[in-house]
Amino acid sequence: MEQQNRPRFDTNGWRRLADGRIQHISGIEFMRVPDGDVQILKDSLPVFIQNLKKEGVEVEMAEKLLLKLSVQVKELFFGLH
Repeated sequence: MEQQNRPRFDTNGWRRLADGRIQHISGIEFMRVPDGDVQILKDSLPVFIQNLKKEGVEVEMAEKLLLKLSVQVKELFFGLH
């Protein structure tokens, strides 16, 4: 039932959840922290890793993707550069 209440992913692969979390279609989630920066939610890392393994993504590419998504979420949702 919880899935039915979640917004759909935008065409760019992102969605904002009601509690303020930002989720990428890969499974990784981010949240703005009190100091104004953005952090990865640790609970989403196993999902992210599992999804990438299913797709056959190698470690080096996964690290690059994580860095890219970290920058992208700051730019798209929080205006941080």
